[in-house]
Amino acid sequence: MRGKSQDGPAKPFEVPFTHGEGELQARDMTEFDSDHDRTPHVSAFARRRQICWSTSACMILVYLQRIAPAIAAEGTQKVVTLDALDRLRHSPETMISELGWTVSEQGWLLGAFFMGYTVSQLPSSFLLRHFGAKTVLVAGLLWSSVFSLLTPFAAQRSFGLALVCRVMVGMAQGPEFPASSLLVRNWAPPSETSQSISVVCAGGYLGAFIALPLCGWLLVALGWRSIFFVAGGGGLVFAAWYAQFVGESPESDTRISPEERQHIRTSKAQSSPWLLEHEVSWMALTGEMLCCRAVWAQIFASACNNFGFYMLLGEMPTFLRTQLSFSQDRIDLLAPLPYVLMWIVTVASGYFADYLLANTELDRLAVRRLCLAISQLPTGAFLLAAAFTQWQIALACLVMATGCNGFFNCSVSANIIETGGRHSATLYALVNSFGQMPGIFGAPLVGALTEEFGYEVGFRVAFAICFACYVLGTAFFVNAASSSKLELGKPASWDDDVELSPTKP
Repeated sequence: MRGKSQDGPAKPFEVPFTHGEGELQARDMTEFDSDHDRTPHVSAFARRRQICWSTSACMILVYLQRIAPAIAAEGTQKVVTLDALDRLRHSPETMISELGWTVSEQGWLLGAFFMGYTVSQLPSSFLLRHFGAKTVLVAGLLWSSVFSLLTPFAAQRSFGLALVCRVMVGMAQGPEFPASSLLVRNWAPPSETSQSISVVCAGGYLGAFIALPLCGWLLVALGWRSIFFVAGGGGLVFAAWYAQFVGESPESDTRISPEERQHIRTSKAQSSPWLLEHEVSWMALTGEMLCCRAVWAQIFASACNNFGFYMLLGEMPTFLRTQLSFSQDRIDLLAPLPYVLMWIVTVASGYFADYLLANTELDRLAVRRLCLAISQLPTGAFLLAAAFTQWQIALACLVMATGCNGFFNCSVSANIIETGGRHSATLYALVNSFGQMPGIFGAPLVGALTEEFGYEVGFRVAFAICFACYVLGTAFFVNAASSSKLELGKPASWDDDVELSPTKP
């Protein structure tokens, strides 16, 4: 049962809380039975749900700014306008065609974001422990919005300045997901971790779904510069609203009801969510984490998932065109659909995982393993089947592969929050840093294989490699993952962490 460590029943302990403008007070609390976590305050308008959906909306803006340069730079082969029933076709002038940049320069422009994104992941934990999740998230969105607005002016001056702007946008967005995971840890009772992190992460998929048609329409109607102005201006407005509406934690939030605040308090093993890691540096914590087998299970599962996921979404248009003989019209129409499907499944899978925890005998680790298996094994099998079947069945397999992958966030992402405890932001940044790297190699691998063996054989080999990665990532996670909180950088004077039981939530 939750509230008991492996050594025996939990004892009363002192938990610091934040009150008013940040003043700390100590309160004696005793861990409560898990049944108390599940009963009250499940309204759709509960304050903690408002926080999760607001943060999910923030991720929509983050992805809009991330995808904007790709549409502005190269557009689509034929942009579909939204104001005509017959879908009039246009070939608007893009950033690349107007400024006369080469294909190589275009690749550097699109890759510059990930340079900044990767290098800012781990240092973000330093900012989070000193300033809190909300402040870092708002500052990151403001920063990325400002440099998105500056990109058209920088591109007009020189290619180098445009690169700098994209690197800065990537650096600003690096802390966004670690910060959002920390907000989930602050606000969500343990019985709602799956649905909360799934809702937040799903915002990125919805952002991609919105960005493709919106940026295409802006490119046709107002020119490529308008894409950056809308993405950057929208981010500034939303950041200002988010800073006023969202609280760092239930203790410091002014809009939460006393009853819901008390419910969140009593359902969590510890509070004071923004008192993070002051005693131990993030570099020391990272070193400790890299010595943990359970952390490597999360990293390896994330890396295998991203390798296949980026290949699936990135190479789907090429597969549809070369293997299923789809026209560009149909590809343009289908391009946004995988993202909205991912959004639906990701949100639903979070509620499904929490339902299993509340209503079955499955423990936390079993649910995380099950959800990862659902997200990986069918996805790999459907991808492999798509390469060997006719177009109707192949298309259905691609749709099913995309949908199943939506279960990933309620498995590994939720497990990071559960095992990381008050170090979850650092752990999330670490897993995200290493986990993103293999995704970079998916598209080049497909290009090399198709060039060497042709499209038919090349895609079969590529999808077979994906399937093998999904199987290996799942097998390692099932064998090495844990549901207990990691004992990392624990101060000698603070003994408030209670492990999550591996037998029952």
